[in-house]
Amino acid sequence: MTPTRCVAAVAPLIGALWGCSANSEQTATVTAISPTAAFNDVAFPASIVGDSFRPIYRFDTMAAATDEDSSAFSVHLRPVAGAVAGDGSDADSVALGSVTWTSPQGISATIPAGVPAGTYDVVVTDPRGASVQLDAGFVSLGPDTVAPMIGIERPAPRALIAAGTSVTVALVADDGDGFLSTLGATIVGLPGKAELVCNVSPPPHHARCQHQFVAPDPTDENAAVVVDPHADDTAGNRATPARASFRLVPRPTLSYVSPQTGPATGGTEIVVQGTGFVAPLDWSDGSRLLLDGRELNPTGITPTAIYAVMPQHDPGPAVLTVANGDAESAALTFQFVGAPIVRLASPLSGPVTGGTPISVAGNNFRNPQTQIYIGNLKLLCQKFVSPLRIDGVVPPAQNGPGPVLIVATDDPLQATSVSPYPFVYEPVGTDSPDGGVDQPGCAGPP
Repeated sequence: MTPTRCVAAVAPLIGALWGCSANSEQTATVTAISPTAAFNDVAFPASIVGDSFRPIYRFDTMAAATDEDSSAFSVHLRPVAGAVAGDGSDADSVALGSVTWTSPQGISATIPAGVPAGTYDVVVTDPRGASVQLDAGFVSLGPDTVAPMIGIERPAPRALIAAGTSVTVALVADDGDGFLSTLGATIVGLPGKAELVCNVSPPPHHARCQHQFVAPDPTDENAAVVVDPHADDTAGNRATPARASFRLVPRPTLSYVSPQTGPATGGTEIVVQGTGFVAPLDWSDGSRLLLDGRELNPTGITPTAIYAVMPQHDPGPAVLTVANGDAESAALTFQFVGAPIVRLASPLSGPVTGGTPISVAGNNFRNPQTQIYIGNLKLLCQKFVSPLRIDGVVPPAQNGPGPVLIVATDDPLQATSVSPYPFVYEPVGTDSPDGGVDQPGCAGPP
């Protein structure tokens, strides 16, 4: 009889998902059980994974309706021979409760409390009486005598909590092969006392939960938020206390940085002024000084000042801020300046009497900080044209004819650059047509 004729012949008819011919049935398999090991103090849910789990389907052709009977499965833990007391027969098997077919690939069940310690085969029997087995699939560990572990993920150890910031307290607990029954924390230091209670139903092996609050203003310099977490497992074991304290501090503000400029090579000693700064303690971090978002190492901190040495940095502006925990101040700007560089001078010769107009080209010239020297004498009538050019008048030679260096300095930076081209004076007299000391508008040194 074909499957179609078989279904139509009887009403109601009991048939399989893939037909009523035994030759058409697929063989079920069991590939895993979760958990694979557990203590036996309490009952707990389990999932059996496999393939071709087939419930009984009933077809009522008169009513044009079907229903399924998924409760006829059974699951047993059968002790592996020699692993537990008994002879390994079915009489020693442990029946799982609340067995329910969920899909052709899954069955849910409840492992009862008190399963003797040992290793067990997992045996699944379908509604037709056919059984499949997962060898040594589950281990009962016996009574749970190990306490869970608990920790505080957030705030980070030693972290500051700044007034007005949103703070997350995150807890994590793990009981290994055991099951957690409670997880929470008492948070002291807020207005009143906050109790964090985490949901651990159904009991998990591990859990994580969090609580958020807005940090209040500190009442004094010793103010702190104390997080006291706790966790218990279903066997009554309590986690070792993991209490932690976090300093409650004001939000930082910035008002001034001195100096405001320094060489790109670094080394400038600065003082950042403001309010709400805190020095580190043996149990807590302090305020962080940030340069373009990267932390500097302060040389000293008071409630109103932070001292530090600037590192090497590319020429240009950089952003300074101070952070207390997650609270960051408004920004100040520090200008890193490259050393002035002389690249060319025109003309490259003149009389020893001086007076020759000259243009000096280069980089990183500043007005009025950059000064040009011919030999050891300052350029006369210096005029800043751009960061790339300075004009002026050559002073008289100090030591007669001969080559001398063109030098650019930035005095506050104590930075000096020498031209690769020496300026050469030619002894052509004291009043040459192309130069002299009596240049219009430049009667002498400034």
